[in-house]
Amino acid sequence: MCFLTVEDFTHSVEIVVFPRVFYQNMNALAPDLAVIVQGRMNLTDDGVKVIADNICLIEEYKPEIYISIHGEQETAEIFTKLKNIFSEYHGEHVVYLHLLDKRQRIKTEQKYWMNQSPAAVKKIEELLGENSVQKR
Repeated sequence: MCFLTVEDFTHSVEIVVFPRVFYQNMNALAPDLAVIVQGRMNLTDDGVKVIADNICLIEEYKPEIYISIHGEQETAEIFTKLKNIFSEYHGEHVVYLHLLDKRQRIKTEQKYWMNQSPAAVKKIEELLGENSVQKR
């Protein structure tokens, strides 16, 4: 287990790293490296701490893409258009389809993963509506 302090130009926060996460992410645990920390906030009497679930170098970070689809949009035509967009903008970012009416989240196969280019996001939002694409 280790404790890190991650800071930017205005704030700092303590990160608690348990052994499993530590050993999986040792390459990102060095002074002065830019990192992305994913985890859970823990509010204690001593202040805010983050329990790390994952740590990666900023250059290696590939946010997941979540696409929200309303029930009336769940048609063969829409899914065919989405497949074409995924093919045109194929990349390394995992894509999830969030079927809002069914409250279902589906992780797509790797062949449907895409890059996060603004052109790809724009095409999907033209098809499904504004703010239908989120990156996490």
